[in-house]
Amino acid sequence: MKRSILTFIAAAVSIAAFADIKDAKYPTPQAEFVQPVYRNASTADLTVIMPDSTDVSTVKVEVYDHEGKEVEWRGYFKVQPGWNTCDIPVAALEDGRHLTYVTAGDTSLKRLLRLETIPEVAAPLGLIEDRRLLFTPDGYMFTSYDGKHLDITFGEPELTCIMEAPGEDALVVEGYNLRRTVDGRFAVSLSEIIYERWLLYSENKRYYQAVADTPEGPYTLVDEVPATEKSDKPAVLQNFGGMNFGRLDPDRRYEFYDPEKHGRYSFNSLFMVQNIEPHDYGCVQAGYRTYWCLATTTTGDTVFLSDKPVFTDVPLYDEDQLDEGFTTNDNFCNAWLSKEGTELYYGRCQTVHRYPPYDLPFDILPNSSRILTLYKTRDGKDWEYVHTFTANGPGEDAFFQQYGAAVSKVSGTDLSLCFVQAYKGLHQQIGIDMVYSRDGVNFYDFNNEKLFVETDDINSWYFGELYTVNDVLEHNGRYYQLINIASVHPHFFADPLFMHSHQYEITGADYKYQFENKRFKEYWPYFDEIGGWEGLGAHGCKHRYFFGVM
Repeated sequence: MKRSILTFIAAAVSIAAFADIKDAKYPTPQAEFVQPVYRNASTADLTVIMPDSTDVSTVKVEVYDHEGKEVEWRGYFKVQPGWNTCDIPVAALEDGRHLTYVTAGDTSLKRLLRLETIPEVAAPLGLIEDRRLLFTPDGYMFTSYDGKHLDITFGEPELTCIMEAPGEDALVVEGYNLRRTVDGRFAVSLSEIIYERWLLYSENKRYYQAVADTPEGPYTLVDEVPATEKSDKPAVLQNFGGMNFGRLDPDRRYEFYDPEKHGRYSFNSLFMVQNIEPHDYGCVQAGYRTYWCLATTTTGDTVFLSDKPVFTDVPLYDEDQLDEGFTTNDNFCNAWLSKEGTELYYGRCQTVHRYPPYDLPFDILPNSSRILTLYKTRDGKDWEYVHTFTANGPGEDAFFQQYGAAVSKVSGTDLSLCFVQAYKGLHQQIGIDMVYSRDGVNFYDFNNEKLFVETDDINSWYFGELYTVNDVLEHNGRYYQLINIASVHPHFFADPLFMHSHQYEITGADYKYQFENKRFKEYWPYFDEIGGWEGLGAHGCKHRYFFGVM
């Protein structure tokens, strides 16, 4: 099927699903901004839903500063039963979080308006004489060549499935370490996490090696690890150095950093620790799902840098709880230094509170949205919120989220590419969005119709989930990037799986039990196409995980 037809079908499916959402009835007034974050916006569209029985004809909207002390804008909007759109002028408001009160009769709703600004990308003027990698505001990428004009097109990656999970009881299969071998072939390592009921992350793994004559495969399993060819060529995509995750001794009592006692530390010695259960580390009482920045100093000591966590995971928000920018989840990015080497940047997904109608009841975080966000520090102790990586880009609707990302620098250029795990929450699909930066701070969307990689085919091997790694190699003038996880089944697949000891025991009744009361049948665009509850059960029994190349 041609892409234009696929795009039309996807758009039609989305519109149909959104029409069903608009049919939902709410007994009390509801209000929420369409986008979780507004970037470089002149207006913000607020959706207000009034019950059918309402006699309220006007709502008042007040936008305050974050502390809720000063009104920055006030307006009144005519409303009627059902859906109403209120366009709020925001060009004069400062960046940041603004408390917004929506008053409809006796009902007052408190929401957050999140505004951010990044520099606009300037268009190149005239013909570019040097050989440089450039991006225009329209998202095209080209290299000027001897002053000649070029035809500029946006390329789409070709995806090839190279192997299905070798075992039938694998919860997840991961491909990694795509490389050349000394005998001229290509090798990839893979591991399987064996399914153990109720364990999301099992330590029980099987490991394999596979080789092929071309990067696209087909790959054959081998018993021995193939020898890797050594190369002096620089990596096509260079991972940024910086902070990693580390572990702490649960029985040890740690200290706060004291420069006179512990000496010095550098950015390279910083690391983040995730604390799952509350624990006493001596100098800090680490709470549930908190993240702490530590350093290893010149004296060899590992020390805490602050008595407060950098991030705190919030799986579910209370009704009136507001996110603060440092409320996150376990979807993250990597870290890198500024050009001057004075600041460490770190990418992570903040969880922002979302209210009806833009909540997603059947999602893992039903009232939250994951938004990839940039943070920075100069010393590892004090952290600053910078801005979101991407907002309001092509294809981003009210249910669009991010599941983390990988940022790399293109060898020999000032260009950084960010491969975002783009999560279409309404569709329950994870594809790839690619954004770029020239300074490692401000990231821009490409102006193409779709995500960098997505599919509308419910039977495709990467319909439900697709994750990449930064393993990239060059062969015959083409670049190959490894896809380390892909799946046919939708992202919510794990919920009914955990009700059984084996995948083949999944039934349509399991899906119905989990999702019938979560507006799933009404929201999910592919429900009828896959065959309803029974079709979902059959689909869940049949399909497993894959990996491939792009």
